[in-house]
Amino acid sequence: MPPAASTSDPGLPSTPYADILVQLGSEVVQPLLVALERLKELQLTEAGEAGAALAALREPLRRARDNALLAQQIGRLGSGRVQAAREPLTLNTLVAQVVEKRRREAAVRGLQLRAELEAAEIEGDGALVASLLNALLDWALIRTRSSIDIVVQLTPWPIRARLRCRFAVRELDQQPVAAHAAAEKGLHWQLIVQIASCLGVSVRREDEAGICVACLDFPLPRMQELVEQIDLGLTAHEAASNTQPFAGWQALLVSQHPPLIQQVRALMEPTGWLVDQVASIDQAFQHCLAGLPEVILVDGRLHGPDLEQFCCHVRADAPRFPIIEFLSQDATPRERRLVLSLCREAQMESQLPLLLRRTAIQGDPELTLRL
Repeated sequence: MPPAASTSDPGLPSTPYADILVQLGSEVVQPLLVALERLKELQLTEAGEAGAALAALREPLRRARDNALLAQQIGRLGSGRVQAAREPLTLNTLVAQVVEKRRREAAVRGLQLRAELEAAEIEGDGALVASLLNALLDWALIRTRSSIDIVVQLTPWPIRARLRCRFAVRELDQQPVAAHAAAEKGLHWQLIVQIASCLGVSVRREDEAGICVACLDFPLPRMQELVEQIDLGLTAHEAASNTQPFAGWQALLVSQHPPLIQQVRALMEPTGWLVDQVASIDQAFQHCLAGLPEVILVDGRLHGPDLEQFCCHVRADAPRFPIIEFLSQDATPRERRLVLSLCREAQMESQLPLLLRRTAIQGDPELTLRL
């Protein structure tokens, strides 16, 4: 059995190397994004064998982009400049919402997500906790050949809220040796360890007889307060802030209106969002077949039966999934069968950040701003 991983893993990047990872990720991601956009344009004009060949190129390019983003996130988190906020959170509710949203993605792969959740209150940064839960499922879905069992329970003394993820590892003869070795200490696992370190969550992993178990122990709010009252003589870290609270989160923007696309990207990308853009509801449907992003943003100019059908399809799997509709300056809110969060384009700079924050705290009632 390999040694259990922990947040003190000596393999974590030191600050200079973390900065290199951030820069490397940024310089690799941008060319890949350009290549993916160009490939998408070519696919729309090509048909037959040429179109199939272009489609085959899209998946490896997407994987390369995603891995570069992982490296960038790991470097940023390992730099020591991210300071997690502290707010009361209900761990079992957050886990239930993430599992519900990712269930379709697992079903496409012929897998089940099973959850057994006890009530557990924790304290932490809502965006980072959500990122940690999604990173854990990303890692498990890549490695598993079985269903995934997620358990949340309180441990005996010292009392912790423990999240336990268990699954059977894919057989060695079903995946390349290099891929198996990379998964053991690969980017997906390192991201889990880095986010947990920022949150003060201890991580333990066991691999034995084809079964992998990862345990994440969250300190309870009262226990955290007691720990902070003990002076361990440690040097205080320089004050830091989480300037990219949504690093690695994916958004889907449905619009073919260039000014709106440019404005949304300018607001979201500096805070870490990866914004994928499609021009129509049909393309959005195809984009979401394999898995849902964290949020969907829709140009109100596309409002109609197709949009409502698309929203129904998405919320059949994730009833509280955040969908934001942008209203142009001359648009008037009309009667809708579905409750969407509405955002005026003219007031996007103030309204959109508030609406996006609700994606990290999905237990709150859905927010619709006064228009």
